[in-house]
Amino acid sequence: MGESDEDLLRYYMIRDKDIKVKDECIIGVGYNSCIDVNFKASELLDLLEPLILNMEIDDGIPITPKVHDQIGNLREFIETFAYQFVNGANAERFAANKDIFDLFYITL
Repeated sequence: MGESDEDLLRYYMIRDKDIKVKDECIIGVGYNSCIDVNFKASELLDLLEPLILNMEIDDGIPITPKVHDQIGNLREFIETFAYQFVNGANAERFAANKDIFDLFYITL
């Protein structure tokens, strides 16, 4: 990150403290800062397919598309992804632990 980027971040951190929410506000918009890892979902799913199939066999439960508020394991990720994909929905979910992130990082 260059010096101008750091200046810009400092500027927004200062401005953030000045924001006051009005009582009649019915919608809020926020932001966060992170480093995204971009990949094709189809490539990730192809790589994870053996794990997914083994999980279904081991658990004796097929993958069912549904929403999980937090992603704590592979099943919750796949079920939430399937639901979002089938319904054309866009969403961001919280990873409840580092294990699922590490799985994706190692797999990709």
